[in-house]
Amino acid sequence: MNKKVIYTCLSGLYDKLPEPTVIYEGYDYICFSNDISAKRIGVWEIRRFPYSCKDKIRESRYVKILPHK
Repeated sequence: MNKKVIYTCLSGLYDKLPEPTVIYEGYDYICFSNDISAKRIGVWEIRRFPYSCKDKIRESRYVKILPHK
């Protein structure tokens, strides 16, 4: 695990997970999603949302606003 991270989140099957065009060495790539069952897609490590609710927008904003948690 590196100290630097690039992260994104996908909720509600709205978008597809793009592969980055540039991959930086020394960075972890993490995607938060409850809709993807795979553990890894390309460079992305898939993690479940640490917070869940029925509102998918609120769920994704939790990760964006509180990435340190």
